[in-house]
Amino acid sequence: MSLPPPLTDTLQEFRLNGGDVPLLSTQHYPAPCPLGKQKPLNTFLAERERGQHRWRTLTFGEAMPQVIRLAQALIDHGLSTERPLMVLSGNSIEHALLACAAMHVGIPYVPVSPSYALLSEDFVKLRHVVELVTPGMLFVDEEARFKRALTAVCDDGVTCVAKVPTLRALTFDSLAGTPATVAVESAHARVTPDTIAKLLFTSGSTGMPKAVINTHRMLCSNQAMLARRLSFLEQHTPVLVDWLPWHHIRRQYDFGDGNTQRRVAIY
Repeated sequence: MSLPPPLTDTLQEFRLNGGDVPLLSTQHYPAPCPLGKQKPLNTFLAERERGQHRWRTLTFGEAMPQVIRLAQALIDHGLSTERPLMVLSGNSIEHALLACAAMHVGIPYVPVSPSYALLSEDFVKLRHVVELVTPGMLFVDEEARFKRALTAVCDDGVTCVAKVPTLRALTFDSLAGTPATVAVESAHARVTPDTIAKLLFTSGSTGMPKAVINTHRMLCSNQAMLARRLSFLEQHTPVLVDWLPWHHIRRQYDFGDGNTQRRVAIY
């Protein structure tokens, strides 16, 4: 049995001209953008509808324009490195699209454990996270479920967005309907390998949760390694049945990775 080459050789094959970083991440991750043109009919995400046996699916071709429009909405709302996007809900198609949109234009994406809002009485950890990252926008799936937490930790400077709003939150669909402008392309062009892609929080089991920076360079290095070490993925597109939460460190590189072109089913 032949062994794969060292990881250093793997990364060398993916180096940019004159650079020291594998594959500029925004060209291959978020996945919908390149694969929206290369494989528009392939399934990007499939989500089981709550309480039903039907599946809701989204192809790469369908996802790409939504990511671009959502990116424009994030720009219009003034999101930035200092005012990132926070997601306080579990895995969903909306969660994935917002995350891809943020990373596409260099806005950090911060997935946070919903338990900080739904299982806490004092919201100490959630308040700590909000104060640390100062989000400009916060997404939840259903506003009513998170009402107490949102009221406790979010001031008027944080734009709340929900798939199912009830009071103050904007609708996800309204953001997804934002007309795109050249601002998206310009912001995308400014993304570099060292741009922060996301902030992941530790569990806080020994104290308050700590933010861990993940750059586009880090995400892309991981994908370059996977493409080389698991080369069979290039010929056989896998379907990931994904149930671990995206705010967890072990799921930081999962959905829609652009190099292995995998599809994700969300349970």
